Amino acid sequence: MVHLVLSGPTWFFGFDSMLEIIAGIIALLIVMASTRYARLAKDKRYGALGGGFLLIFLSFISQVVTSFFIYHELKEVALTDSVVDITNMLFIGHAAHVLFFISGLIVLVLWALKITERMQQALTIMLIFTLTIIGITNPFIYNFTALALLVFISAKFFLNAHEQQTPCSWAVLAGFALITLARLAFMLAPLDPYWYVGGHGAQLIGYLMLLGVLVKVLRK
Repeated sequence: MVHLVLSGPTWFFGFDSMLEIIAGIIALLIVMASTRYARLAKDKRYGALGGGFLLIFLSFISQVVTSFFIYHELKEVALTDSVVDITNMLFIGHAAHVLFFISGLIVLVLWALKITERMQQALTIMLIFTLTIIGITNPFIYNFTALALLVFISAKFFLNAHEQQTPCSWAVLAGFALITLARLAFMLAPLDPYWYVGGHGAQLIGYLMLLGVLVKVLRK
């Protein structure tokens, strides 16, 4: 969490939380749209899609809430010249964000790759959660794990788009590809803070594209 909050340029502090709130709202709308489609089409797989994005929504909320309290505490320090310990707050907020986000991506990987075998699901979840626990204290492991999961999802939708050759399938691929590139940009943020800004922009557009596809499908 420290890594993400402090990676951008100074003028971007606060704007990143606004973009995360918007992305979180979009993720929640995707949950609602996919749940509705699951009911209309009587397809439980889209219920799983909604579950994955619900976890991602919770990851955004945990990050925004943590950032809000950190900004508040730092403001109090500036005004009162006092010293506060935000270590526990940072750890809890970051841990919640990592667990929710990786859990959401695991659900999306199982959904996209159509992994239904219980043993395969259990082994996949155990492996990813092991990396997640390590990633709570190691930002690189967390970002690399998230990036790897997103690459798997994007690769699956590339094959799907290549096979179907429909505007919706290509739009889904573009959405997940942008979210994947956003994660890569966050990893590069320590080299140049403007990667952090670009990552937020790509992430927001990616989620908007996925929401647009679901809305278009529901209107048919």
